[in-house]
Amino acid sequence: ENTYDFLHLPICGSAAGLKANLGYGFINFTSPESAALFEKSFGGYRFQGTRSKKVITVRPAHIQGLKGNVEHFDKTKNRLCLGNKK
Repeated sequence: ENTYDFLHLPICGSAAGLKANLGYGFINFTSPESAALFEKSFGGYRFQGTRSKKVITVRPAHIQGLKGNVEHFDKTKNRLCLGNKK
């Protein structure tokens, strides 16, 4: 309980109107212990029922803390999908 205070999963639409996760996300954990437990539990996990061979990797982000993440993603929310638009 209360192990994280921020979760961001970027989603982008396609020309067909479908929306999909971009394959990564950001979680701000409330303690180093919570982050370590998440990494131990999910590091190397591969989602079943997909054709992807990708596995979860856990790395520290360059932006830390709830305030920093909210400020950063509030500024970038409209730019995350620009590379996919034609």
